[in-house]
Amino acid sequence: MMSSEFSNERSGLKSPWLVVGWPGIGGVASHVIQQLDYLYESTHAEVVVADPTFEIEDIVVRDGISFPGPLPRLPFRTVISGGYHDLVLFLPERQPQLGGMALCRRVVTAALPFGIERVITFAAVTAAIDPEATPKVNFCTPCSLTSEDMTQRGMIPMPHGSVRGLNGLMLIAAQE
Repeated sequence: MMSSEFSNERSGLKSPWLVVGWPGIGGVASHVIQQLDYLYESTHAEVVVADPTFEIEDIVVRDGISFPGPLPRLPFRTVISGGYHDLVLFLPERQPQLGGMALCRRVVTAALPFGIERVITFAAVTAAIDPEATPKVNFCTPCSLTSEDMTQRGMIPMPHGSVRGLNGLMLIAAQE
C-alpha cells in the first residue's frame, strides 16, 4: 500500500479506494454509489465491456423491426475527494444470472491500473424489523486487520449470515 500522503502517479488519484454497488435487494448498494457519483462530481474513467457473462434479455422494436436489446453498461467513475482517499466508483446497471465470480475478478483486474488500495461494497440484509427501529450498519471483511481497524472506529461486525450476489463476491475477488 502507498502512504496516503502521496498521489498514485499512474492514475493521478490519491490512495484510491474502489467503491462498488451492484444492484440488488432494494437497490441499496447501487443507490449509495449513485449518491457518491452525484455529490462528488465524478468523472467518467473507463467501462468494463459486457461480455458473454451477460445475455440479451429483451428486444427493442422500432417501426415493427426488432433489434437485440442493450447489454448493461458497467462504468467506472473517479472522484477527487480532497481527503485522504480518492474514489473509483463502479456503477453496474445489473448483475448477470451466471458467471458472477469471473465478472467480479474482471472488475477488480480492470480497476488495478487506478492503484486501488481497498475495495468497499454495500449490501442490504433482509430481516424483519420494527418500522420505527433505527437502521443498523454492520460490516464484514475477509481481512482480520481490516476487521480490527473497523471495530476500533466503532463499526459493528455482522454477527452471522450471508451476503448473496456480486456485492459479496466482490470481497472475495478483491482478496484474491
